[in-house]
Amino acid sequence: MDLFESRLKLIKDEFGSSNDVLVISNQLSNTGSGIDVIYALRNNDKFASSIINNLSNSGFNINDYYQLRDPNDSYLDFEKIIRDSNDNETIIIRYGNVLDYSDSLDIKNRWREMAEDVVEAIVLYTGNIYNEDD
Repeated sequence: MDLFESRLKLIKDEFGSSNDVLVISNQLSNTGSGIDVIYALRNNDKFASSIINNLSNSGFNINDYYQLRDPNDSYLDFEKIIRDSNDNETIIIRYGNVLDYSDSLDIKNRWREMAEDVVEAIVLYTGNIYNEDD
C-alpha cells in the first residue's frame, strides 16, 4: 500500500465514507502564482468559494476555485484524492507557488493567517460559530 492509499484508508477508517466528512488536501503549486481551490464534480461550490472569499478578503493572491475533470473521462475528477474519496466532500487547496516571489513571501510570513482563513471557512460551512480566540 502506497502513502496515498494508506492516507485514504486512514480517513475512511477513522472518519467514515459519508458526505459530511470534509477531506482537505493542502498543497503547493508548481506553476503560476496565487491560490487555487479544486472541488469535486459531485459537490457544489459553496465550501470552495467560502475558502477563496476568506483568503481574498485577507488580501492573498487568488486565482480561482474550480472543478478539474479527467481529460480521458470527463465524468471523473482529475485529482486522485478527490476521485478516490468519492463519498466525502473533498477539496484541494493549492496555497501558491514557492518559486513565485510574492507567493513564497505569503507562504513564509502569512501561513498562520492563511490557515486561520481556512479554519474559519470550515467552521462556518459546518454550521458552527467561529470565534478567532478559540
